[in-house]
Amino acid sequence: MNREDLDELKRQIPLLDYLQAHNWCPARWLSRGRLMGLCPPHEDHEPSFLVDPRKSLFYCYGCGRGGDVIRFADLYHQAKFPQALVLLRQWLGLPPLLWQTTEFYRMQLHRHSEAVAYLDRRGVRSEELIEHMRVGYAPGGCLRGWLTQSGYPFHVLCQAGLVTAAGYDT
Repeated sequence: MNREDLDELKRQIPLLDYLQAHNWCPARWLSRGRLMGLCPPHEDHEPSFLVDPRKSLFYCYGCGRGGDVIRFADLYHQAKFPQALVLLRQWLGLPPLLWQTTEFYRMQLHRHSEAVAYLDRRGVRSEELIEHMRVGYAPGGCLRGWLTQSGYPFHVLCQAGLVTAAGYDT
């Protein structure tokens, strides 16, 4: 992978997005839009992990490590550089897959009257609320077929946790 490809990967995955996808929450906001929180790669009890979203860089005052999203993936997943690149490319492919999965389940809600009746019994009647909360229905046994028809390979569905190794919807 050449320098231009690495730069493009870093542009496609902002560090803050990747951190938040791994459940990182800032403890406080600092000047110039920077954030401070606990360091994910090491046991931290006081906020020492500085993130600059504009530069897409981090530095930990506790462990002395810093860098970009690729370096963070190295440290967080305890992976070597090539494996970190593979993990980041896989992660980059997950949002469209998960969006398509959500849309599939939202379509299923309106195709199954028992699901709509269940929501009604629970007091969820507002169409605006259902749309806003992206409520869907998982009838079971059909997600894999729909996603493979959409072009996603079986192993990607397994890696994303959407189907089991045996091929069942999870």
